[in-house]
Amino acid sequence: MVSEGGLELIFSRDEERVYLGRNLEEFINAFSYHASKFNSAKLLAKKDEILAWLDGKCPKELMEQAIPFYGKSPEYFVMALRVLKERDENKYDLGRFAGYAGVKKWFSECLLPICGAESEMRKKFGIRQKSGLLLYGPPGCGKSYLPHCLAGELKYCFVNVPPLLIEYPQEADRIPSYFDVARKLKHAILHFDDIDKLCESRAELRASATRLLLSEMDGHKIDDEYLLVGSTNYPERIDPAFFRPGRFDEVVYMRLPDIESRKEIFRHCLASIPTESLDFSELAEKTEFCSCADITHFCMQAALDCCRKSMKNGKEIAISQETLLGRVSRQNPSAASWFEEKAKVDFGHFSEVFSELVKDIEAYREKKGCSYAR
Repeated sequence: MVSEGGLELIFSRDEERVYLGRNLEEFINAFSYHASKFNSAKLLAKKDEILAWLDGKCPKELMEQAIPFYGKSPEYFVMALRVLKERDENKYDLGRFAGYAGVKKWFSECLLPICGAESEMRKKFGIRQKSGLLLYGPPGCGKSYLPHCLAGELKYCFVNVPPLLIEYPQEADRIPSYFDVARKLKHAILHFDDIDKLCESRAELRASATRLLLSEMDGHKIDDEYLLVGSTNYPERIDPAFFRPGRFDEVVYMRLPDIESRKEIFRHCLASIPTESLDFSELAEKTEFCSCADITHFCMQAALDCCRKSMKNGKEIAISQETLLGRVSRQNPSAASWFEEKAKVDFGHFSEVFSELVKDIEAYREKKGCSYAR
């Protein structure tokens, strides 16, 4: 029964009446909950009522693209509806990713043309879209944020695999479903954060998950338009089988930001905040070995300090160079422990794949005398 107030679903199990929201966002949030709580058969039986409720509240294009997922399960229907909605509202692109000029140049020249408008020419030459892209490096360097920007740049859907699927081996049988969603959506980025937990040695606890992931990556066809993106802080844990041709075709090192990137990150973080005249060169020099997250934290803490002073004094107090440097001096770079850990790793046959990281580890060892601590 469709009423003016929303869609009424009656579940016979507990005779509970559930009213879904008046707009699409509320519908997605409420339906996500009920799709997981109640028997899918009950939701499948309400397909016509649900689609009738959505009619006029959901763009026709989104409806047409999401309807095929309803037969698979209501859970995947609402997931498709969500990622399609987010795709149309995604305001991010590579321009919003501060710093890392070299990485962005590589994406613009090597990856984006293969995934973008020229994909028809790629098919004519029988070239398959990149199967997998691995982002690795220290924590806090944008490995999870960058896929969002890529999706926005390409106008792709962003399908993020839930952490529970990665954390618990018993959820492994759901892996093919997410690949299926990405294939059917077309033009999608399928993102696995902390993918090393799924790519560990096939002798480990998650052996079945590892084999499933390998099988899905091997099934990537020329007509497939989705791109698998994995991110990790522990590349040495990944099974060597994932680096064979046709799996992780590209491996990108998201190293700590260089001095020019640090300047840009400071400018980006402070762009809309009251500041005095700042010396970004000095700030960048004082934050060597700091991650993007570290710099963002320094800026936000300095902003909080000045906000408190402004409220106390009843007038605006802008962020000064001294305030920022004071915040920088109080905290050591968060990546220090990561490099300490990686300095003990024997990369062995991975030395060539992760050659840039190996060089950075050597540089760390040379500077260990002065340490990361300032």
